[in-house]
Amino acid sequence: FMAFAVPFGSVANAEQLQRGLHVAISDKVRIPPASIDPAIKNYHWLDLVRGLYDAYDRGAETALLLDFNGNVAEGPGFNVFCVDDGKLSTPAVGALPGITRRTVFDLCAEAGLAVAAADVSVAALRQSDEVFITS
Repeated sequence: FMAFAVPFGSVANAEQLQRGLHVAISDKVRIPPASIDPAIKNYHWLDLVRGLYDAYDRGAETALLLDFNGNVAEGPGFNVFCVDDGKLSTPAVGALPGITRRTVFDLCAEAGLAVAAADVSVAALRQSDEVFITS
């Protein structure tokens, strides 16, 4: 098996890929799964756009939105993962379970790393050893 990563320009430009992104945790709530299933890729981005504008107003370059329970959901065009003690977690609710996210799960299984979809609180995200996004 071989995997490689290709920079994705619409989430981060070349400079941001080198230094990282300034991310704000928005108080804007991701549309609940009971209203629009996050497993269906769609163009309803009003909540994500509102989160982005909130982030821009706070001097950040992108945003993470919360789910209806106040946990981290996802960002506009990306999933988020936390790493703690070598274990990965990613939000279970309100996030698109896309191909790249699934690939991280598959690669972790092959490498013997623990990964789980679970509630990720804002406090847990902030206290994580590492945080990365996938798109």
